[in-house]
Amino acid sequence: MPIKELFQTRCYKMSQQSCWHSISYMGHTAVMTELLRLQENNQLPSSVSGEDMIKLMEEESNASLRVQNWQHQLEEYKDPEFLPQLNLYNLVWEVSNSLKKRDIEFEARQFLKSPKTIPPQFRDPRIISFAQEFSSILKEQQKQPLTSKRLSPPKVVLQVVPKVLQGFWLPPEDTCLNMPSQHLSVLAVSLTKAVEDKVSELLPSLLHEVSFTRSTRDKMVKSIQDSVRRSFTRPVLMEKISCFAVDLMNSITTIASNNICELFQL
Repeated sequence: MPIKELFQTRCYKMSQQSCWHSISYMGHTAVMTELLRLQENNQLPSSVSGEDMIKLMEEESNASLRVQNWQHQLEEYKDPEFLPQLNLYNLVWEVSNSLKKRDIEFEARQFLKSPKTIPPQFRDPRIISFAQEFSSILKEQQKQPLTSKRLSPPKVVLQVVPKVLQGFWLPPEDTCLNMPSQHLSVLAVSLTKAVEDKVSELLPSLLHEVSFTRSTRDKMVKSIQDSVRRSFTRPVLMEKISCFAVDLMNSITTIASNNICELFQL
């Protein structure tokens, strides 16, 4: 399916409705704000990252009727004949959620910087209770040893590319629960798919897996971003980022593809 056609499909529109759900977004931001407050007050270890917090909330969210309904819609693509479409819709879901999770953490940290701006509903007893429950789970998780995952090239692309793009764009500081990265969805999905296609062309097989940790991912994301920044002078880069110029996106695609392929050729 051509990428332009994807954005007109019913499944794409449903994925966006399920991911960018305003009530869920506000609830997650509220819980995240409270978890960060607990951490600031030394009631949650500093070793617990924002990513740990959001990952736990995401796991809980996957049991919601909203997400289950989206997953049910994908059942019609389980037939091997429709596997490419299924993979594409899964890519859309993963990329959109990556954007959303960054927004949630960003907004929660902004609220914590300016406590007077925190909405009154964030102090709802249910929010406090959820945060305390999640805090207990996160403390227990910290006792477990860190493990790496074995990921295929397409999975690595999904882990890396959205974060590379996010490194060149921050939500405005005055955002207030308006899901600022939602408008990046089409661009982020297109860029991720372009890198995935390029990696598929360059590697002899997509079945090979490598050990992949957060540390590995973060180093790769930084390496790609640094390489892109060296390709343009700072004023030019800032101008190109402001409009997501085609040559900037092409540069990210080429550099990201090469870096990811190198990982599988070691």
